[in-house]
Amino acid sequence: MFLANVVHDRAEVAKPWYEYKQEGNSLFLWSITFTFLVLAVIVSYLVCCYSIVVEMYEQSWGPSALIFPIIGMALGLIAMILLIVFVDLLLVDFVVPIMYRSRLNVLAAWHIFLTLFGSHLFSFIGYGLFILMLSILVVMGIFAGVLITCCVGAIFLIIPYINAVVLLPISYTFRAFSVEFLEQFGPEYQIFPRTNPGGSATGLSPA
Repeated sequence: MFLANVVHDRAEVAKPWYEYKQEGNSLFLWSITFTFLVLAVIVSYLVCCYSIVVEMYEQSWGPSALIFPIIGMALGLIAMILLIVFVDLLLVDFVVPIMYRSRLNVLAAWHIFLTLFGSHLFSFIGYGLFILMLSILVVMGIFAGVLITCCVGAIFLIIPYINAVVLLPISYTFRAFSVEFLEQFGPEYQIFPRTNPGGSATGLSPA
């Protein structure tokens, strides 16, 4: 719904919500399944790490000897979290636009995107790092704004509607940037309506 409004510079709710309900349902089911799988993997990893640490402790390993194994386990957890965040980023920023453009379910869109991803691996990794840096700058800016307003700004940002309105320019920029990034890989990924030399619109995305 938000993508459709960004692409066509609108502020509609009911129309895109109804028009893309099949794609939305597919995305919702995939997200729920992915979330449960992620939780299962993380919980299993933590239980395994805990069992290993307890076993090492019972074998009379000293506290100092446990430091490096625990650090290694923590780094492993961080790596898993970064991978999960990256997959979610790819889903939202690229798979969803492919779903929107071609009216596909999430699995079909993933299949198309993974082919593209394999051909431009470093481009998408660089994109992920760039978005990470931008996100850090945005968080720092919000935090600075909260401090400048003596935490009054935080009170308003807690309210969902005000939060969405205040941060809308940021959300719009990130959403539009991901679409523009995807479009560079060929006309088959064109989503924003274009104007041909004759002056008529030639957008490939749904109206």
